Amino acid sequence: MTDDPGDDEPHTGGPDLPTPFDEATLRAVAAATGVDAATLRRLVGAHQASLRRHASVAGWVYEVRRAYPRDALLARRPEAFYLAVEPTVWPEFESVIGATGDELAALRELHGRVLRSVIDAPDDDREPMVVVRE
Repeated sequence: MTDDPGDDEPHTGGPDLPTPFDEATLRAVAAATGVDAATLRRLVGAHQASLRRHASVAGWVYEVRRAYPRDALLARRPEAFYLAVEPTVWPEFESVIGATGDELAALRELHGRVLRSVIDAPDDDREPMVVVRE
């Protein structure tokens, strides 16, 4: 055991990784998918930045909730909105954030792991998405 009480907890946030994303989960996904951690970190930032191009992040979440018959919002927490989006939503980001198919799959996996570390994901065809609050 070390004197640092943070050793048992994953580091969240940081200068290149917004909370609730954490370095340990990012590295685990990178290792599992073969997408390097630096690329995955860049994609997290690019995805969140693309959402901020809208009038507001909350407004984008509201639009996604209205656009589909199933409500995408699973939880609203101080750090993020936790969503389950329809399968057609994630592919819209591929060209916007400059991701290849494999890179987007890794980013989706990262979002899924982060979401499932906070709440239960629905058992249907929707896909987890974590949207960092402004």
